[in-house]
Amino acid sequence: VLTIAHRLRTVINSDRIMVLSNGELVEFDTPETLLSDVQSHFAILVEQTGTNEAEYLRTIANFKLSMNKSKEQ
Repeated sequence: VLTIAHRLRTVINSDRIMVLSNGELVEFDTPETLLSDVQSHFAILVEQTGTNEAEYLRTIANFKLSMNKSKEQ
């Protein structure tokens, strides 16, 4: 399923996130990986949402990561 969204809350639970800039693919990875690189386009977009929203989005991404790890065990 391909989801196109302007709201980061819509895509934060996705398995992979594709970031486009001027019609060009600039990033494609898991939310957790993109957020771990503070210079990634996605991480910058998350930070631009404001302190509270950015913290919420990071919490959701990290929760999903921990849930995936527990399923693997």
